[in-house]
Amino acid sequence: WDRFVNLANEHGIIALEWHNITGTGNAGYMPAAYLAILQKAYYKNLTRTTYLYHQLSWILELIKDEGIRVVLLKGMALEKTIYGNQGLRQMTDIDILVREDDVLKLRKILMKNGFRSDPFKSPLYKHLIPYLNTHIPRLTKADCHVEIHYKLFDQPDNTLTEKVTELSVPLKLNDHEAYIPPPQLFFLYLISHLSHHRQGGDSQLRQYTDIYLLLCDRYDEIVDDDLIPYARDANMERELAVMLYILENYWDVTF
Repeated sequence: WDRFVNLANEHGIIALEWHNITGTGNAGYMPAAYLAILQKAYYKNLTRTTYLYHQLSWILELIKDEGIRVVLLKGMALEKTIYGNQGLRQMTDIDILVREDDVLKLRKILMKNGFRSDPFKSPLYKHLIPYLNTHIPRLTKADCHVEIHYKLFDQPDNTLTEKVTELSVPLKLNDHEAYIPPPQLFFLYLISHLSHHRQGGDSQLRQYTDIYLLLCDRYDEIVDDDLIPYARDANMERELAVMLYILENYWDVTF
């Protein structure tokens, strides 16, 4: 049980484990002390998630008149949709996507309102931002971390990322509006993101769970004639093939 709890925590699914074990009526098979650890982790995660969405609402208030479309990524999008807004998807950062032209504009607004960032490496760095990585250095205020992304796929022209922004759908957050990526391109992005982590040796079961749950919830919108051409455009046909193999052989998903 020590190993189980430690692995659940390391893989970012400890809150989800508590939900699944108690929700399936199996709590009585787990020692009470370890079940209590899972429950405490769930409430801690619920608190953290609530805090991050509160901070996101504040950010959306800051930019409400700036014309910046904020597309939620990773857990920020999945928690409110696929996970059912129950505090089950563990998160540390607010990950968002904006258009390239809005990156520095949003960064400047956040830094004027108390966020700090790693300093630019040179006066030219800000002009090179769209060409160097997938997101700018993380911005931090107190215990809130924001990663502003502007490129999701390995593409020189960034057309698929632009399509994610164009096809994203609105999501109400209190009195504000953010956006959720279209399922098919979101599915490919999550696979690409996992692939980068796997190459670095730091992938988590949480990332596989995200992909599986998104596919189960939006299967017909993901698995169609556009999926492989999009993967080809993103230069990730092999990554897609590997993930479909894993989903079929370990999660019994049929294609």
